[in-house]
Amino acid sequence: MTVAYKSAVDEGVIEELRGIIGDEDRVLPGMSSRVNRTRVPAPFPVHRWADHMPDVAILPRTAEEVSEVVKLANRLRIPIVPRAGGTGLSDGAVPLRGGILVDVKLMNQIHEIDLVDRTVTVGPGINMLKLNEELRKHNVFYPDDPASYPCSLVGGRIGTGGWSLLGARFGHTRDNVISMQVVLPTGEIAEIGEGGGRKLRRSSTALNLKQLFTGHQGTLGITTEGVKIPLGLWEGSTENATVATALLADLVERGLDPEQGILFVIDGAKALRKAIRNVFGEAPVQRCLRHKERNVIDHLPERERPAVKERLRRAWALEDHARALDQLRRLAGELDRAYPGAAGSLREGVEETLTLTRLGVTGSLRRTLESTNPCESMIEIVRRTQRNVKRWSSGEMALRWTAAGMLEAEKQFRKIIGYRDLATLVIAIERDHEARHRSVDAAHTPTKEAAIVLTA
Repeated sequence: MTVAYKSAVDEGVIEELRGIIGDEDRVLPGMSSRVNRTRVPAPFPVHRWADHMPDVAILPRTAEEVSEVVKLANRLRIPIVPRAGGTGLSDGAVPLRGGILVDVKLMNQIHEIDLVDRTVTVGPGINMLKLNEELRKHNVFYPDDPASYPCSLVGGRIGTGGWSLLGARFGHTRDNVISMQVVLPTGEIAEIGEGGGRKLRRSSTALNLKQLFTGHQGTLGITTEGVKIPLGLWEGSTENATVATALLADLVERGLDPEQGILFVIDGAKALRKAIRNVFGEAPVQRCLRHKERNVIDHLPERERPAVKERLRRAWALEDHARALDQLRRLAGELDRAYPGAAGSLREGVEETLTLTRLGVTGSLRRTLESTNPCESMIEIVRRTQRNVKRWSSGEMALRWTAAGMLEAEKQFRKIIGYRDLATLVIAIERDHEARHRSVDAAHTPTKEAAIVLTA
């Protein structure tokens, strides 16, 4: 297949892609969505990222969607690049000629666990960590252990022919993958294996094409089948802006990208909010509803608390952002006269108690993320780990024991309630991030009248 060196992606192509995908939220022509899918950890020149961005990124869910997109790209001679976790060190996921980037992260289902044949059939968007969390329930595991274990995806491991840290004992990717479903450059869907059926490990008949497609870096086709994490520890209080800023800055130094879309869920600490603004700019922040409710209620006499609590929760339960915000502001206005402390506490950051509502997050995931409860369990496990310590010899000892407790807590973490909707949340955050960048760019673009003044 011959491809053009310059992309032919225009609004007409994007509309065709939307027709194929059937969901405009999974067709991403926005700047932030494209930039976030250009970055790789390889020593690729940072100043050249803008030269090698895709013109549009798509998030397919099925092999049939991938097939139709590839057929479109083949027909119009548009470059197309598949992307999995983007953790490779050889720039395989960099769209050197622009075009369409196929992000497989939503193809992350486990289709079948076959304990008789000892096989598991998965989508290319699942990573080894999540896969083994499910396999552990059946007392088996997939022995691929790359350095990027928590974030590299099965599709990328096949595409790069990745080597495993356990490879000397259990084999590498090309040894452990028995067969795969691949969309060829013409858009045809092919079954590739050792020459026999999908679950046959060895066969003396037919062509053995599996090794050809393992490590092809996406040049021969696109493979279509294939929790909570404590990030850091810092001594001090979240009420101290210097300490909170140092913690967040340390996360950035260790690889957390401040330019990608991030949602912060925090309690009411003003210093922590200031630190987020200092390090990450105007990133979306969801204030913990339980902390906010407690702060407001504490300013009220006992007889007033039940009615105010009911009104707060009724407003926060609404899915209409504007209506919910109006009800909260109206409540603050009513409290002003008799209980100004409660009114002031409610007004402080009230918009950020509705961030999830504004982003369109609903159901179980919204209930999970509207409070800081998901991290409270870790704090309790840390306390339990430290309870046998009778004497603290130094601050360093306290940090070591706290870190040990956090690691112990991580072993007990499970998927958060509502995790299946996380992909939708990611898209919403990316759109919000892109909108904020557009508004900032517009604010810094002089109007015609302003330009005349500047050049006078």
